Amino acid sequence: MKKILPFLLCMATVTLCPAPAQEPSRAAGQPAAKRYDVRLYGLVENYDWRETDGTGREVVKETGPLFGLGGDVGLGITQVLWIEGNGEFFLGNVDYDGFLQDERGTLIAPYKGNNSYVGVTGSGDVALKIPLTPNLYVKPYAGMGVRVWRRDFDKRLSDDKVGEHGYTETWASVYGLLGVGAGVRFHQDCEIFGKFSVKLPVYNQERVDLSESGGPSDIDLKPGKAVSLCAEGGLNYKWLTASLFVETLKYPQSDRVALGAASYAYQPDSKATIVGAKLGVHF
Repeated sequence: MKKILPFLLCMATVTLCPAPAQEPSRAAGQPAAKRYDVRLYGLVENYDWRETDGTGREVVKETGPLFGLGGDVGLGITQVLWIEGNGEFFLGNVDYDGFLQDERGTLIAPYKGNNSYVGVTGSGDVALKIPLTPNLYVKPYAGMGVRVWRRDFDKRLSDDKVGEHGYTETWASVYGLLGVGAGVRFHQDCEIFGKFSVKLPVYNQERVDLSESGGPSDIDLKPGKAVSLCAEGGLNYKWLTASLFVETLKYPQSDRVALGAASYAYQPDSKATIVGAKLGVHF
């Protein structure tokens, strides 16, 4: 019995000790949560730019298609905390409907022509991807963005230089981003997503180059600041992605900059409405 008793106590100890805890397995058919999200796409948009003078009269109207390439990248630091980035390149020719003006800024005659655009946008944000159900999430986010573009008057992209009445503007806009997104997955290969953001202006600059028409090349203007909006909704199906989007740009009138004893320059109240579509790949 002296040998049997320790053996029996050992067996009892082994029997009474609980088995190590195990992580619950995922439900059948439930995919593992990704820690990355990548989207590459082409885009086409209808660009509508308007400028109005101090009386509210419309003095410039530009409309036409712009084309571009872009991409989104998201990296999950945890299941909830994400870092995201976006970049786009765009260009195109638009129809110009406005006026010719003299050195004092007085409108002297209506004028129609073509203007060209080339530009880039970029943004980065920190997001919280919060699951509400296994197939539904919301994603508030905050970050910063920038939009830089060149606007050539009386010049198409294929032209070597601006026309008789042309000149060049270079714009830069820096803004904060506050937004919220959401997504719902119908099954492993299909997701509907959407997002809405407010762009809070931080810094705007416009440089005007009149050198090709005999004027100064470094007129610096500071267009005013106003809140703009952006919204997008779309579908990811397997490796395909498609979406529609709308965006606004708003720039109140700048201060006047003297060019000489009797001439000055300023940027009138300006706003743009951009409506477009994106098509590409998602993984």
